[in-house]
Amino acid sequence: MLDVEYLITPPPLTGEMIYLYRTGVLRPRVKEALRELAAAQGKELIVCANNADFRSALGGGSFFLDRGPHCCLWLDAEEDTAGRRAEDEMMLATFEARARAREEPRFILFVEEGGLLTTRAGWAAAEAAAFVLREPRITRETLRPALRGLQASTDLAARPNWLDQPGFAARFDGFWARRDPSLRALLHAFEDEVLIRVDPRTERFEPPEAVVTAPGRGRPASPVRCLHHLLAKPSGWALVDLIKVLDERQNARAWSPREVVIELHRIAGEVLVPPGEPVRRAGAHTRRGARPAPADTSSAAILWAALVLAWDAHLVACARAGAIGDRRTPSLLIPILDRLGRDFLMRSAMPPGEDQLGGHWGALGRVLTSRSGVTPGASRRVGGRGAPDGAAATDPLAARRARTVRRLVECLDAATALRSGPWSTRLHRLAAATLADAGAGDEACDEADAAWILPPGEARS
Repeated sequence: MLDVEYLITPPPLTGEMIYLYRTGVLRPRVKEALRELAAAQGKELIVCANNADFRSALGGGSFFLDRGPHCCLWLDAEEDTAGRRAEDEMMLATFEARARAREEPRFILFVEEGGLLTTRAGWAAAEAAAFVLREPRITRETLRPALRGLQASTDLAARPNWLDQPGFAARFDGFWARRDPSLRALLHAFEDEVLIRVDPRTERFEPPEAVVTAPGRGRPASPVRCLHHLLAKPSGWALVDLIKVLDERQNARAWSPREVVIELHRIAGEVLVPPGEPVRRAGAHTRRGARPAPADTSSAAILWAALVLAWDAHLVACARAGAIGDRRTPSLLIPILDRLGRDFLMRSAMPPGEDQLGGHWGALGRVLTSRSGVTPGASRRVGGRGAPDGAAATDPLAARRARTVRRLVECLDAATALRSGPWSTRLHRLAAATLADAGAGDEACDEADAAWILPPGEARS
């Protein structure tokens, strides 16, 4: 059974269960459905802390066997040793025996498809004896059931019926043919459509060309809209709104820290609009026929994009450290986002003519020359045909970083009138050199940082 179909009407748990996930984006929703099923039977869902706890409970070594079903997110070992293989085989044999005996309590395994556990000799027998949920590949056949499951399990409305409204389902036509047609990508696209194009008061979907009433604070805003607000009126409250919406995606919507960092680069590139062009805001709400407002945040957007690149090493470290399991380990991503935002507030308030990127030139030089993923000689235009290097071609984060650099250069090309001093000219030269010469000098950037004096009360990152 597909997990998206299971969430529409979860059947009672009558035996052992295996949930084979690909991206794991619906793990929290499946776990919540299991918790509600257990509560309906006067039980509770016991979540095992790790593999060892699950093996112990499976063998009768848990103090909570009479309290309800036991659930475990199975994590593969970093090394596939003979001892670990023997432990896995023993666990699978016990799991299969319990599944065939149909005895209480029930045991539930969340297993990554293609993981080490699925390669064990006893896996096929254990799978055959259990009730199996699967996260689907998004194909032409599974797209519609997946959309129905996402609508049925969403928390963005009490009784959503968007798929029955004209035009909503058509927004996903051809999604299965995209480069990344995963369930996680579909969930992100689905929620973006709801957040941007659905009136929260009437729950009516409006196509892109129609007017959409601005969402109230009862519904999470889109990250790009929050960033527009921060750039237009830099303040602590605007920063809090941006961090809240990014944390909500990581925590409640099961985005990985890496995906949050990719989203940060995406919205940084989206707000980089050359002066004179209309600001294309996600979910912008104007009267029919009204002219778009002129871009009034170009300088702030340039500063923000430069700081995102300067903080890249911190962001990437957080993305790597937080990539294990269901966010079991502390994540430093939100504190780092807060530091990045406060850095922006401090620098955006500097008097004209001061170096707003002072202290960051070394970091900028390093990320632009060695980690942007931009091929020497690549086109400076966003729509150019310059191919990224191998890392950017296979790594979504490297590709987004490269796009941010290209958008930054494009915006700086057209932003001569907005330059606030030598720092923006220097940034333009450094970013443009990245696209023409992979060896732009780090040494001069480090020397400039050493000579820069921080404002009182600020510490170097």
